[in-house]
Amino acid sequence: RFIAAVLQEAIEHGGPVQLRTILAGVRVLVVDGDPGSRERTARLLGVAGAETKTASRAAEPLGSWRPDVVISDIGMRGNLLVRGLRALSGRDAQLPKPVEAVTLLATVARVAQPASM
Repeated sequence: RFIAAVLQEAIEHGGPVQLRTILAGVRVLVVDGDPGSRERTARLLGVAGAETKTASRAAEPLGSWRPDVVISDIGMRGNLLVRGLRALSGRDAQLPKPVEAVTLLATVARVAQPASM
């Protein structure tokens, strides 16, 4: 809740935290079949400092780039990505669409934290 409150303050009032530093250094892959949704999500994450890549389907090649967090529309047809990621990481969060910007940023920040924190 603290992260969400700080983010809300930063978004609404340019609060005590620079918005660009919230997700600094976090690599996020955004997978969504809807180009508009995919680009809006990536843009929001980028404003918060994340390094983002987008894909219209989970099978698109990433080369050597490896994300810390994957955001995927679980309603996408044939999307086995979510099941595979849960098996590998054991960490995930589900948010219904549409999601508030502050909720998305707070969730990505929480999920991106090392498990020992």
